[in-house]
Amino acid sequence: MMRPVNVLLFIMLAFHISVHAASDEVVSLRGFDIRLNKDIAGEIIVENRNENKVTRCRIKDWGNRLAKGGGLINLTSDNIGLIINPVSGYVPVDQLLQCSNGEIEISKIKYYDSDMAMLIDINFKEKIVLGLVVIDANLGQYQAIISKIDGVQNLINSDGFWGGVTAPLRSEDDYFSKGESEYLGKISPDGRYVAPNDMDCSLDSFPGVWDMKEKKKVVFENNGSLSVDEQCKMLFQMKNVD
Repeated sequence: MMRPVNVLLFIMLAFHISVHAASDEVVSLRGFDIRLNKDIAGEIIVENRNENKVTRCRIKDWGNRLAKGGGLINLTSDNIGLIINPVSGYVPVDQLLQCSNGEIEISKIKYYDSDMAMLIDINFKEKIVLGLVVIDANLGQYQAIISKIDGVQNLINSDGFWGGVTAPLRSEDDYFSKGESEYLGKISPDGRYVAPNDMDCSLDSFPGVWDMKEKKKVVFENNGSLSVDEQCKMLFQMKNVD
């Protein structure tokens, strides 16, 4: 039987991610640089490069998390929200860049077993969420949750995907670790493809990239002009998404 994630495991996961380059120390967009203050807990620093102006925005209800400051941030793949861990929530980018009263409230997303998982990515148009559940924090072993916002099930039922607290491991390899790419997990900007760890579309990838429309794993072969990696990365490029 799998065990629920407790606060200690959750913090260990955040530490493992920070060590192994999963999230960003600085997020840059629209002429702004955004980072968490490493010295003051629960404070976001927003630097306007065009106006040479720095704004400090306090996160409401930060509580006792990482009392010395810091944390993990990453931009959602559709550039709408800034995900903040270990609170496992997000702030809307537009609100953060304004931060008129000097503080901002964390928004929480409900999804399948969201109380067990660390929030990794969101696609707001397609209402898809990617989360990771700790299986072994010391070894950096996870299972993935791909769920609709307010969803009640994992959309993928396969090795490497969370099946619930009482679900037994399907096999000895029913979990994965951080891959070799710069991403811990990513949803494509159009919400169709999800990579729980590496953006790897090879035949032996695990758990691989998943097509959420077809509910199947994406596998490419070299087509002469483009390698497998090049074809795979094209799925996650920002396009004009209507």
